Amino acid sequence: MAEQQGTERLSTAKTTPLGGRAFRRDSIATGVVGRLPSFEPLKTCPLCAESSFATAGFCANCGASLFQVAPSLPEPARPDHIALPEYLNRARKPRRRAEERGTGGGLVITGMMSLGVAVLMNGDGAFRLGAWLLGLLLAALGFWQMRRDSRTMHRTGAFVSTGSLMALAMVAIQLFGLPDFDFLPGDSPPGPPSPQSPMWNEVSSTPASRAVVRSAGDAPMFRGDARHSGRQPGPEPVGNPTLAWRVDTNGEVYSSPAVVDGVLYIGTKDGFLYAIEAGSGEVRWQADIGEYIVRASPAVVDGTVYIPSGFFLYALDAENGAERWRLPIRFAGQSSPAIAEETVVFASQEGELYAVDANSGEELWDFAPDGLILSSPAIANGTVFIATAHEESAVIALDLRSGRSLWRFEPIGEVVSSPAVAGELVFIASTDGFTYALNTEDGEPRWRYGVGGSGSPAVVDGTVYVGGSDGGLYALTAATGAIQWLFATGSQIGSSPAIAGDTVFLGSGRTLYAVDTATGQRRWHFAAGDDIESSPAIVNGKVYFGSRDGFIYALAGDGISSGTPVATADTT
Repeated sequence: MAEQQGTERLSTAKTTPLGGRAFRRDSIATGVVGRLPSFEPLKTCPLCAESSFATAGFCANCGASLFQVAPSLPEPARPDHIALPEYLNRARKPRRRAEERGTGGGLVITGMMSLGVAVLMNGDGAFRLGAWLLGLLLAALGFWQMRRDSRTMHRTGAFVSTGSLMALAMVAIQLFGLPDFDFLPGDSPPGPPSPQSPMWNEVSSTPASRAVVRSAGDAPMFRGDARHSGRQPGPEPVGNPTLAWRVDTNGEVYSSPAVVDGVLYIGTKDGFLYAIEAGSGEVRWQADIGEYIVRASPAVVDGTVYIPSGFFLYALDAENGAERWRLPIRFAGQSSPAIAEETVVFASQEGELYAVDANSGEELWDFAPDGLILSSPAIANGTVFIATAHEESAVIALDLRSGRSLWRFEPIGEVVSSPAVAGELVFIASTDGFTYALNTEDGEPRWRYGVGGSGSPAVVDGTVYVGGSDGGLYALTAATGAIQWLFATGSQIGSSPAIAGDTVFLGSGRTLYAVDTATGQRRWHFAAGDDIESSPAIVNGKVYFGSRDGFIYALAGDGISSGTPVATADTT
């Protein structure tokens, strides 16, 4: 019997109502679709619906008569006959909806590509932010669509992991200062900077000729003079640049150097003011002026060094660093002092402008405009020009003697750059994407050009030089604002341009560039160990600047011309 039924098994736990042996036939499918026999004719009890053999006369379960019941073949089991548990039915519907919506893998890949663009590019900050936000949004939407599709999640996991490792590598480059490969098209990859092998680029190769020696001068304050014109005494280095010396300060350098009587003065991160022999790089003295970072640049006039730091303005003896006097102020930031008519004018970061007697340290007047002050004041023809950086940012002109406000101009964006004055115009760059030329008498705008940034403009010989937030160095005609040329640096510009002779010097990223003022062509470049936010000073054939790598650099020329003189522009 067991061989005939195959998948059946007998149960003798009960007897029939007539006293005979009762058996039940359970198929393998009993637990899933109920008790179903093999595919042979069966009789179904009309009382209990139990299935019995076609030859049975009575129901094996309840004993009812089956003589009048005709046998029939059972219907084969189908999936829709299977009674699934309710929790499985609930799980099938969301999975079907997720598969109908799509996997989302394409969105994740597109988002990761957008994030990669934001990490790798060195362009406009607003564009990078937009690419970053778009990438995050697309990646989030993609993962949301894939959240119930395990197969797609597994396939995408390898790509996402690889992209994450690449992003971490880019962050490591930014944090730990790995080499910067920002050379321009046509350049050969530069080697590491060293005193014997500086980074430079020739304009063209011609037979060597000896340089002309020029007289020395001084750069006594930020941007060269009280007007902040950016003009340096020079002369600039001639020929191939060489590293004359460098001094390690054990911390980032944000301050710009002042050079007077053969001595360089500069502030450092650890709260010291250094005096260094400009020719040899030997430290003459260093003065402890507090525990705060010295971001401002010193001004040196009549044997006294003036430097704001922390909550004081210090006056030090230029010869030995001894303190002559100090003036309590609100917290000093990056605003550097300008000196004219024996008056020191500077600003605190919290928004207060001071005028102090240069000899006694007595406060003459103060002025508190609305907003923070991150720029340095400029002085020209008895007028002080200052800019504020806040929601109500403005360029303000005040009388040097009394501190009385003369006029006020409000650009659209914040102003963190310092004014530069030349002739009847004052020039200012704003974060609203414009450089303005204002009349010094009444503040009326003469023109504006669509480039702005945090660097201060330089104005020399009728040309305005602006380092834009897009990484470009622009040369504009001072009278009209017409563009003359554009030099692309490829990196964020952190310093302000300085001009000596026919060369404009500018720090961008980790690189110091020397650019021809007439053509906008690069003459050479030199790579420091980290970003350059210090504006260069050019005195007696050397370029001096600081870097966030903690070094103060002095670059000189080898005295040999490396190219044919560049033809000057026709001014007729």
